[in-house]
Amino acid sequence: MPALMGKFGGIMPISDFDSEDLRRDLLTRLQELADKPGSEMKFPELAAEIEDFFETYYRPPDEKSKAPPPGTVQNWLDGTTKAINRRNAHLIDAFLRHADADFTKIPITEFQRISDLLKFFGGQPKRIAQIGPALAGTWMMYRRWGEPRTDYIVSPVSFFFDANHHVITTTDTVKMRLKGAEFDGAEERWDGVALPQGSYVYTIYRTPDTDAERVNNLKFAVFDDLSFSDEKSSNGLRKLYIMSGFSMIGMNHHTSGNAFVCVLERVKKERTFPTNPVPFEMLPEHVKDRLDKKEGKFIRENHFKIQ
Repeated sequence: MPALMGKFGGIMPISDFDSEDLRRDLLTRLQELADKPGSEMKFPELAAEIEDFFETYYRPPDEKSKAPPPGTVQNWLDGTTKAINRRNAHLIDAFLRHADADFTKIPITEFQRISDLLKFFGGQPKRIAQIGPALAGTWMMYRRWGEPRTDYIVSPVSFFFDANHHVITTTDTVKMRLKGAEFDGAEERWDGVALPQGSYVYTIYRTPDTDAERVNNLKFAVFDDLSFSDEKSSNGLRKLYIMSGFSMIGMNHHTSGNAFVCVLERVKKERTFPTNPVPFEMLPEHVKDRLDKKEGKFIRENHFKIQ
């Protein structure tokens, strides 16, 4: 199957639809969508969906673009037409992406789709442009496991800033090392995004199960205590050195959401420990200090249920 995705998963320029093979493939995929078991569509329904997509979501490559008339859609479905013209191919490629939008399968590098989604939350491009370079790099995440000041899950976290789309993406790779536990040695990758707003930085991660076509779990964090170092980032501003706040995990595998103190520490090289979760006493002193501060606030305010 010809590749339909641009450099970052976005829609390709209309000139890239010169290939007749590619346009035939799009027609085949459109016919398969219409014949999908459980959601079969006759051509009037499909034509109406394409028109609605054109009016609501589509970004035409030029002013001449129009939604195809119902008769054209009928010719596509009954096989009268063997290929789609260039302008319609551009539209149908975008429509199929929209129709097939299984968000558990969006790659973390699909910056344009992520950017469009984040606009719902009120993304601030100027703030993202400031914090993106300050965040970019390798971090270690520490979050409570059980009671405060006992054990903490530690995992390496990476942040990536894409200036063209005003997107900060992030990955968190958790590997448990707890001898005798069922999940000992298991590695779990969380993909997510960071969204700075004002003096806060929000992150949301997910762990998708692509086989089951669902998101298995979600992890949220709100960082409200940000510290900067003297080291400069690529935009000439100071890099973030440590962040702390609260995280919450919960969806399919949790009967209720639980909030945890969470600290992120920038590192040049990933830290390793003999076990994971890690006893509080084994953590770096500056991390313990930040955890102490946050755990004290957590206990005093008692806003959230402690495990």
